[in-house]
Amino acid sequence: MVSGDPSRATSRIACRAAWLRRLRVAQWSHFLPLPLAAWGSAPTLESTLSLARGVATAFCVLAFGYLINAVADRHMDEPTKNPLVTEHARGVQLQIAGLACAAMAIAALGPPVALVATTVCLVSGTLYSVGLRLKAYPLLGTLLNATNFAPLLLVGTHDGVVPPRMGWLLIAFVGLLLQNQLLHEAADSLEDARGQLATTARTLGPIKTGYAAALLGATVPAVLLRGGYGALGSMSALVFVVLFPATVARYGLDANRMGWARRAHRWASLATGAVVFAVAPAG
Repeated sequence: MVSGDPSRATSRIACRAAWLRRLRVAQWSHFLPLPLAAWGSAPTLESTLSLARGVATAFCVLAFGYLINAVADRHMDEPTKNPLVTEHARGVQLQIAGLACAAMAIAALGPPVALVATTVCLVSGTLYSVGLRLKAYPLLGTLLNATNFAPLLLVGTHDGVVPPRMGWLLIAFVGLLLQNQLLHEAADSLEDARGQLATTARTLGPIKTGYAAALLGATVPAVLLRGGYGALGSMSALVFVVLFPATVARYGLDANRMGWARRAHRWASLATGAVVFAVAPAG
């Protein structure tokens, strides 16, 4: 065969598609803009390159975390969610190690804060899924999501300078992230029962999980009100302190409805996060 053989090109495309499917990119691609949080108010060429480095780091970190989780959960997940349930995981350990090394190597090109943030994500993701498998413990497993994802806000930092508003962005992000995690746990309650995972949602039950979700959702209006945006704060309170917590309290045992609620929450969080990014207090 010649190098331009269509069958070879088709095979390569199929291999790449299978690899991306194994990484479950569609489940975490919405996190890739997180390094934007460290972008300065006056972008320069250097800060733009730092952002590109941060996005590349985030890609490797997220691919690592979701792949190692897919391996650990393949005995309890649904095949539509985790391709490793039915797919032979050939060479997956090497891929996991390669992604971790790539993340560290790319982060090392930036300031120490980016490297530390990357290390925290990788260690947290490992402890969450394998080894101690902390996701199996109520409250602790939920809270660990903060260290799995929140440091990605810092991986695009330029010259180690963290924008003054970063603290407020972290507060809002962690609140929305953990609220979404509670919806996630409610949606996956049947899978978690098969895997004998005592998640926070399964331990508390729908009503108490709803109260916990309301407390977490209150972080967003608090940040907006702190910035003097009363109308936006009130609207976000209606969505994240009332609507989504009430949904989990009412339908927390309905995996199908909670799956829809989780996806709706993801898009609502993306839109709200963009607003918070634009108006977060400077200090």
